[in-house]
Order: sequence, then structure tokens, then C-alpha cells
Amino acid sequence: MQLLSLKRYHQRYRITQNEEGSYELQDPFELPGFLALCRVDPDMRLDQLMDIYCVDLGDSLRLHYILRSYKLNAELKLTALLPESNHMLSLSHLYQNANWLERECYDLFGVFFEGHPYLKRLILYPEFAGHPLRKAYPINKSQPLVPIYA
Repeated sequence: MQLLSLKRYHQRYRITQNEEGSYELQDPFELPGFLALCRVDPDMRLDQLMDIYCVDLGDSLRLHYILRSYKLNAELKLTALLPESNHMLSLSHLYQNANWLERECYDLFGVFFEGHPYLKRLILYPEFAGHPLRKAYPINKSQPLVPIYA
């Protein structure tokens, strides 16, 4: 499988490439517009969002997106460093599976996706306080007990 090149988009979207071959958008709020363009571009045809995952860097969060073009048998890896507010624009209007992937990032890391149709906890129960995969989350924190309904 080949990796797609974004050379012709570098200036317009301020994209940089790292040593690992993935690309980083300097302005994370440009991501939905950029991906909408990549879906219809005949040289890209990014028709499938494979995954969204978050990495806690200690002082900030970085979102990773893996997209695939089945017609070109190629994939694209994008990253976006989140601002301090931990807000990002939702991709759920472009890719239906972004709904669940964004909810997972919200639930475990506290990333708020603006424009998401149903941003609720996905894995943890509603009374759970905090976001357990954040480095700042206390390891010994106790959570409220809730009744289990069988």
C-alpha cells in the first residue's frame, strides 16, 4: 500500500511532513475543509476514515487520523496538535464512523468536537468524573459507585 503525497496542498493548508511519513496540519480547524476536498479530488479519493486516536503529550493533545483510498490502494496519516481548549471540529458530517471515533476520544481524553451530533460518553458511565487516559488523571482516583441494572 502506498502513502499519498500532499505536496500540492502544502502552501494552501500549511502542512508539514514528519520523518515517519505522516503529515501535520498547522491549523487543526482547517481539517474538515481539507478532507472534504480530498474526498472529491481524483488524485486522492479518501473515501474511508480508518481511525482517529488521541495521544497525550503531557502539555497538549495530538489527534491522529488515518484515512484510506480504496480506489488508489493508498492511505494518508494526518496529525493535528490541539489548542489549549482541546476543541476540534467534527468530521461526522464527512465520515459516518467519525461519530463513534470522536466519542471515544471525548470519553477517554476530553477532546470536545464542535458540531458533533451526539457527543456523549461511549465507554464509561455518565457519572464517571474526568478522562482516564490523560496523563494528568490521578491513578488512585476513586469514582462514584452507581447501581448496576441487570
